[in-house]
Amino acid sequence: MQLYIHRNGEKTGPYSLDDVRAYLNAGSFQPNDLAWYEGASDWAPLVSIPGLFSSTPPPPLPRPLPAIASSSGSTSGLAIASLVLGILSFFSLGLTGIPAVICGHIARGNIKKSSGTVSGNGLAIAGLVTGYFGFFFIGVAILAGIALPVFSSVKDRAAATQCLSHAKQIALGCKLYALDHDGNFPQTLDQLIPEYLPDNCLFACPMTKDTSAMGYDYFGGKDTDPSTNILLTSKATTRDHKRVVVYSNLTGILKRD
Repeated sequence: MQLYIHRNGEKTGPYSLDDVRAYLNAGSFQPNDLAWYEGASDWAPLVSIPGLFSSTPPPPLPRPLPAIASSSGSTSGLAIASLVLGILSFFSLGLTGIPAVICGHIARGNIKKSSGTVSGNGLAIAGLVTGYFGFFFIGVAILAGIALPVFSSVKDRAAATQCLSHAKQIALGCKLYALDHDGNFPQTLDQLIPEYLPDNCLFACPMTKDTSAMGYDYFGGKDTDPSTNILLTSKATTRDHKRVVVYSNLTGILKRD
């Protein structure tokens, strides 16, 4: 199901149900915002959309009072939320890292469109940096250390852990790209640079000796694809013939060929 949202006199979309849930959690959408999908007879509040809420939805939140205008403008609430979530990712094993990154990108987009009436770009950038760092360098390291099997050598294990980290960062960049491109993943991974990934160093797989070559096979698709769809795999394998595989829902594993 693809939803169109009518908020503050502006129509946006389409969004998948997962995207709308993420925006609701981040505060970008409210339960009483109007939505429409193909086959619906009329616009209706998000709380009434079937399948959007897994349980009884929260009551509609009251609209905030308009801020008093000032010469310097208002600070983006999403930018503040991005920074807070990024800092919390250090204490939550990286679980709030992805929301921090999403809020940071949305906040930067809104700030650019505001023509100077909304500030907080620095806060959004800080939220992106802490979100990336907290999620990947803490969460992935701990989870990979628990999940990866015993390898024949410490070096092999370290390379596989780093390869999995690179692959999941690339997959998250694809997910963020899809938010700005109607749910479509990029045609090539080079399209992620520099807006969604800092550079192409992440394209190198630490399990290969040639770190200058593309280390992953990329399959593309849409963010609405089934979670069983493979987004990318490492070209190299471990000594026991296991390959890094990342699915369209950002789940990453080591899978035997």
